[in-house]
Amino acid sequence: MIEHHIKNVERPFQMFAILHLNDSGQDALYFHTPNPYTEYPYIIPQMAYKIGCQLQYPPLSKYLEMLMGQGYTIFTSEERQSCIVFKENVGETLNRNNSTTTR
Repeated sequence: MIEHHIKNVERPFQMFAILHLNDSGQDALYFHTPNPYTEYPYIIPQMAYKIGCQLQYPPLSKYLEMLMGQGYTIFTSEERQSCIVFKENVGETLNRNNSTTTR
C-alpha cells in the first residue's frame, strides 16, 4: 500500500518495520532518510540478525512467511527478540549482501 505512494520520492530513503517480540508497543515503521543525526543507509547488523523467519510464535511466523512469499525480506534476532521486515526494491536496501538500491 505505502509502497505505491512512495514510488516517486526523489530522495534516498529506506522503509522498514521493526517488530519487538516481547513488547508490541515498541513496534515501529521507519521511513529513514539521510540526516545529520543518524548513519545512512542503515545496514542490518548481520552478526546479531539472521535472514529468515526463525520464531517460536506460530501466528506471527506464518504471517511473516506469507510476506516473504510476496518479496519481503525478514531478519530475526533471538538475542534481541526482534524482527526487521523490509521489501527489496522499495527504497535502498538494508541488506549488506544485496547491492540493489532502487526506488
